Amino acid sequence: MSMNKQEVFIIGVLCAIALAGVLYSNDSTVVAMNDNINSEKTALAHAKVGLAQAISIAERQVQGKASKAQLENVNGTVVYDVEVIHGNKVEDVKVDGKTGKVLDVRAHTHKIVFPDPFQ
Repeated sequence: MSMNKQEVFIIGVLCAIALAGVLYSNDSTVVAMNDNINSEKTALAHAKVGLAQAISIAERQVQGKASKAQLENVNGTVVYDVEVIHGNKVEDVKVDGKTGKVLDVRAHTHKIVFPDPFQ
């Protein structure tokens, strides 16, 4: 099967359009990632409470073990969002990054179900 010049040209144009779309989407992804990193750096610079301390505060608050923690900038306030496993529940604990005060505790709507190894 041979292609004529017009078919080769059309395929070339389609490839160029596809490549431009990929490059454009990657540029916007990189910009969004850089914005997120800069926001986290700014939040971290204003935090007086460290991540380890925020995790410890959250674990003591709900008597559990942290499974995930992240720093957030909520309307200019530095907040650690710590997920803590307590029994078969997951609690979402918000800790103020400047004071260490627990701002909010909310149970997730889903429960953790551990499989029974004897069944």
